[in-house]
Amino acid sequence: MVVITSSRSQIITLCYQPDPSKRDRRQTFPSCSFKSDPIRENDFQVIKEFLEETRTRYEDISSFPYSVHGIVRVDLGNGFYKTGTGILIGSDLVLTAAHNVSDYDGTKEKYANIVFIPGINEEAIPFGKFNVIESYVPDKYLETWKQEDYALVVVDGNPGSYAGYFGLHVAEKDQLKRKELHVIGYPGYVRTLDERNESLFLSGEGRHQMWGAKGTNWFFDDGKNGEFHIGYRDILTTGGQSGRGVFYQEKGTNEYYVIGVHVLGRDGVDAYNSATWITRERFDQIQKWVGQFRKNLISSEINLESRNGRAKVKNLNLQRQKLETLA
Repeated sequence: MVVITSSRSQIITLCYQPDPSKRDRRQTFPSCSFKSDPIRENDFQVIKEFLEETRTRYEDISSFPYSVHGIVRVDLGNGFYKTGTGILIGSDLVLTAAHNVSDYDGTKEKYANIVFIPGINEEAIPFGKFNVIESYVPDKYLETWKQEDYALVVVDGNPGSYAGYFGLHVAEKDQLKRKELHVIGYPGYVRTLDERNESLFLSGEGRHQMWGAKGTNWFFDDGKNGEFHIGYRDILTTGGQSGRGVFYQEKGTNEYYVIGVHVLGRDGVDAYNSATWITRERFDQIQKWVGQFRKNLISSEINLESRNGRAKVKNLNLQRQKLETLA
């Protein structure tokens, strides 16, 4: 995650699109078949009833920009899984919801076994699976299990080098208004009729599909206790889509910037869905987490070298030590 613009009014990080000529052009990809339960959207437990499916399914998702989205899969043991959504914001950095990586219903602890699967399309996994080696959630979330619902996970590998990643745009409200927002992820349920004329569940084995919607009817909701959410009435969401990036495309370019993390779905008259808005304070927290991880990584490599009896650290990769700032 590289900062390319930093001023008093806004912060923008790098949006990276891989070279299309280097794209893997295999006709088939490795497969990964599993059944999972969608992680519900914060404290909303029941499946929404809606008459019409307004989301679009994306099928050619092995290339940018769809490839940056993926499933955050929690392994509960004995073949049981729970899934949410995450989005790449760096070569090994995934932004998601805090309730995707913390067991807020049970142990009140972070899950121990999580993988990130970018660009999964039913059973096809064009980039493979990546183990989460560290996850970070705000202290306030661990106190309330509701406020400050966002998280950063670091994966073992560099999927963003091949799948790409989106930038972050941290700015004042006036700079973000009137942008068309996209919300893309992996729902566990869609209102599409199957061969039995029933609504289709997508958490079954081999049924993981990417769906999304976009719209301009959204607003900032400061909420209670300074929660600072982004609300949207016309963008449909269901369980499994928590953690997906709320983003816009810069006009006339192939650049995409995340401004929030989808966390909450509501039902009823005048209800709206919402995302945790990435404010400057939240960006600063993400930046601290990245720095903390890089520092710990370097320390562990130094300790490993010491245990092996070598006085000097050799071939230590410092390129990802910190968030670099470009003028």
